[in-house]
Amino acid sequence: MNKLRRKLMFNKDKVHNKFLKFVIITGLLLLGAALVTGCGKKAVTVTFDSNGGMFKAADAKAAKFTAVGTDNKMVTVVVKPDAKGKTPADSIITAPSGKKFKEWNNVKTPTKDAPGKTKGAAAEFSPWTDFGVKDTETKLTLYAIWEDAKAAAKPATTMKKDVTVTFDANGGTFDETKAVTAGFTKGTDNKMVTVMVKADKTGKTPATDILTAPTGKTFKEWNTLKMPATGTPGKVKGAAADFSPWTDFDVKEADTTLTLYAIWK
Repeated sequence: MNKLRRKLMFNKDKVHNKFLKFVIITGLLLLGAALVTGCGKKAVTVTFDSNGGMFKAADAKAAKFTAVGTDNKMVTVVVKPDAKGKTPADSIITAPSGKKFKEWNNVKTPTKDAPGKTKGAAAEFSPWTDFGVKDTETKLTLYAIWEDAKAAAKPATTMKKDVTVTFDANGGTFDETKAVTAGFTKGTDNKMVTVMVKADKTGKTPATDILTAPTGKTFKEWNTLKMPATGTPGKVKGAAADFSPWTDFDVKEADTTLTLYAIWK
């Protein structure tokens, strides 16, 4: 009986010692892992490279960035472990000529196959989660990426010019005195008169009382064609009628002359 009791107690102590050893080893491993995890991340110095642009020194300093050198090409900021930083706003950088800010990228020249990791301007970021910085690393460089700036839209301006309109009596004659009184400029043979229509303004066609019709004819209309036909009637206006060279007679904005013919019937 005593021999059996001693054997049982020995086995019990042996199991207890193994369990105790297991607990101690496991505890040490867990402690080591905790120490490694707790001490892994380090503060990261993030360098922002203007990549062809230039930082505005005073604005960058006011935004808590530290200049690198004296050429205003780079600034830095320190991000503490597990904290977040903020990228520079585009307002504190002068863009290269013809460019505008697109993004901050951990690749200096991103491509389709290597687009890099990005953040916008004045955006919060984590070096570890946003840019894949490892726990043991202490440096990160982000580059300003630029894109072509679109040319500012020019305000719409009219291209219309003043149009000199010539009225051709087309076989009839003008009464010079009445034509001048009506505001027309007489020609040299009473066959034509002119009037200037200012850009975007309207003119008035001559009235029939300043015209003498060919024998046996009466006035019909003013027409862009000298001899209109059934298939080509031209564009017309009556006598003493308001008209726009552009909307009524399709004068192009760059054109400066128009001739209208008296049509007789």
